[in-house]
Amino acid sequence: MFEILRKSTSKIYWRRAHIKLKKIVEFVQKMLDFQWLMGARAAANPLLLLDNYQNFFLDI
Repeated sequence: MFEILRKSTSKIYWRRAHIKLKKIVEFVQKMLDFQWLMGARAAANPLLLLDNYQNFFLDI
């Protein structure tokens, strides 16, 4: 009885952990895409990058 319960809860736990990990990975990818985009723009205008970072940190 407890063995079945333990296995099912661990499956649920791992599924949740996997979903969280997936969300973190997606967030990191978005941040990297954002930085790449800003980097491409900053090559044309370095002040733009600084301004965007200041706004980003002010939002946090």
